[in-house]
Amino acid sequence: MLRDDRQVFLNDLIVANRETVAAYEQALSHTDGGDAGETCRAQLASCRDIVARLEADLRSLGDLPGKPDEEREMLRAAGREALSALSPRPDWEVLVDALIEHERKVVDLCGSAGALDLPDTVARTVAQCRERARTAIKALGETEG
Repeated sequence: MLRDDRQVFLNDLIVANRETVAAYEQALSHTDGGDAGETCRAQLASCRDIVARLEADLRSLGDLPGKPDEEREMLRAAGREALSALSPRPDWEVLVDALIEHERKVVDLCGSAGALDLPDTVARTVAQCRERARTAIKALGETEG
């Protein structure tokens, strides 16, 4: 079965959010709590919620979410670890930069939804996803490891 543009868009948005979830999980393994840990935990929970809602929206359009590419994510995580280890900046700053990059990708993807004829419920979820990512970017910018 061929996917229509709406289904492709939602699947891409789900993948971007899953990658963001993985980045938050990795960041949490590098913080000992405090404000940084609390920010990551809150954003991780919010992002997981959006993924579940986007997956439900994709199903409502007659498609199933693609399976995560575990090897690809493992390589990305290894790359983030290597970058963090080689950077003269503190680990936390490198991880925050990566998290903000993931969130910006989500914001950008959400911005491309306007050209699609999405059902109102799906459009609301996409708008909430975009707002969640914008809020995360702001919160991450105010966080110190």
